[in-house]
Amino acid sequence: MAKIFETEQNRNKEVKTIQCFCAAQGGGLDYIKLPRFELDFMLINESKIIAFAEVKNYTCNYGDFKTVILSKQKKEKLQKYNRLAPAYMLYNFACGAIIYAHLDQLTGKLEYGGRNESRQGAANDKELIYKISLSKFKII
Repeated sequence: MAKIFETEQNRNKEVKTIQCFCAAQGGGLDYIKLPRFELDFMLINESKIIAFAEVKNYTCNYGDFKTVILSKQKKEKLQKYNRLAPAYMLYNFACGAIIYAHLDQLTGKLEYGGRNESRQGAANDKELIYKISLSKFKII
């Protein structure tokens, strides 16, 4: 089994990000954390499923790079959930910027890549990824 690198600090940052996203949608949305190895959140209004969201924490600042990375595997999960309700990808950056896009906007060049330096015990530091232009995203 692959080693899990997500920390409590990472999870707290994801929650703050989804709270900002919900507020930016005009309020009235609540969120439920989904089980590990699924997408991160289901967004609801009362008991109605409104959307799904995945949050990725970046340690760089917004604009340091012209693209963000989305694994092929994660995009396939977004596609699966998008059949039930709209699915969004959110990125938060060290500078506090948050960007998001609906699955339909997540197009880019498919290539093999990932972390420059693999972590010991990591199964997916190098994998099939999409590099997606920042111009495809909205800023919160």
